[in-house]
Amino acid sequence: MRKIAIIISIFLFLFTDVIFAVPRAALYSVQSGSESVNALVLETEKIVRMAIEDLGSMQIVETNELIKAASSIELSDTIPGRYFDISRQAGAQFTILFSIYQTGALSHGEIAIEAHDDALKKHNLKIRVESRILQNVPYLLLRELLSYYSKFPVYYASVQKGSGLFLISAGTYSGIREGQTCKTVSGEYFTVVTAGRYESFVKSKSTLSSSGVLNIFPDTDDLEKWNSGIIADNIDRRYGAAYNYSRRSEPVKQYMESLVVVNPLGNILLPGYGSYLNTGYMGFENPKPSSLNMVYTSGLYLTALLYAPVATKFSGNFFPWIQDPDKPDKVYKRQQFLWAMIPITFTVSYLDHLAIQYQRESVLPPGFSNPLAPYVHSLIIPGGGHFYRGDRIAGWSYYTAQSAALYFAFTEDSKDNQKRALLAMGGLKIVELLHLAFAKSSYEFYNREIYSESTTTFFSSLDSDFEGNPRVSAGFQLGF
Repeated sequence: MRKIAIIISIFLFLFTDVIFAVPRAALYSVQSGSESVNALVLETEKIVRMAIEDLGSMQIVETNELIKAASSIELSDTIPGRYFDISRQAGAQFTILFSIYQTGALSHGEIAIEAHDDALKKHNLKIRVESRILQNVPYLLLRELLSYYSKFPVYYASVQKGSGLFLISAGTYSGIREGQTCKTVSGEYFTVVTAGRYESFVKSKSTLSSSGVLNIFPDTDDLEKWNSGIIADNIDRRYGAAYNYSRRSEPVKQYMESLVVVNPLGNILLPGYGSYLNTGYMGFENPKPSSLNMVYTSGLYLTALLYAPVATKFSGNFFPWIQDPDKPDKVYKRQQFLWAMIPITFTVSYLDHLAIQYQRESVLPPGFSNPLAPYVHSLIIPGGGHFYRGDRIAGWSYYTAQSAALYFAFTEDSKDNQKRALLAMGGLKIVELLHLAFAKSSYEFYNREIYSESTTTFFSSLDSDFEGNPRVSAGFQLGF
């Protein structure tokens, strides 16, 4: 039966009219800057074309078709308008426009996807990205395109070719597979008999509509992973530890050494002040100190050392792991808590001082491209992930709240109260991790590198920048 179905399908493919396949898109790069920027625009066009063809949601109209269409009509006077005219004449359902330009130290990229059929207008997109790293702009634009196409369904036309047999304008290029049973957005069902690149024969127990939509979306994961890696590498070259302040070829290893060995030893000798001096170990020259941090840290350290002697009038044993008759249970438990917090407090003080230097120097922590790094910090150190991301207020807040919960867990006599304190500690930790998941970095220089915004018009920055300040506009040309 399978061989018969294939033979019938081949016969029908050869002796039936070909119907329109996936939506067609006309792609234009609008050049508006220096030669280096324009060269990057053309490189961006290659990247975008490759991605669209690989995803299979749209078919790019060939350049010679666009040239032929442009020569056969009178073009509009406006920049976007003339592209739309050419696209319609070439039979494209979408026009994709993008451009890259610079304003001072910032590089911008804009992209617009305009549908020419009313049924497709909901897929219109206008978005802008910006970065201080010119080489990142093409990949930021690609990031937005991949996000767009990850939600783009399969549109198809249908023609009946026999009893229960239909030819649809979607094939393997759009993710259709032989033997697959599909449900359309309108609730119709069909089973794929054979699947070509752009067309497929399907069977249905009922009559299919002349057109339909399938919620089959392109798999963008591999492209997104590749693209995100390039963006992260470019950001690391501009702001990363290895390229800016670290004196080692392995800054993450150096960072771990500073956390586990150098910082604790430095703070034992110079409590509070040691965490400031230890930023120099990471390579920061002339670091900026936090007086409040140093006073607070040294105060907690001295409190831990002196609490038991003062509370017992210097008759109890100095060390927290020894309880003698002169050291009551309450004093003993509080002393244990205070000593247990010493390494945590030293680490928090160091992370806070590092966050100050990162912000001041506009550089990133070691290993910042690893998305798990903040969570690892917070799992070990209260507020650690927030310090790592530069949010000092959140870091100190979680440190203080979780320290209070730990205090009651250490010092309460009642087992029930201890359990409540531990539950509170767990709840605070969950809130801290969720906060990390939904909050962005506090490094504005980094946020600017991954920035994007929706716009209401394309080329909205030709005569002014984001703040409305006037700027010089260059000429535009068709990319044919």
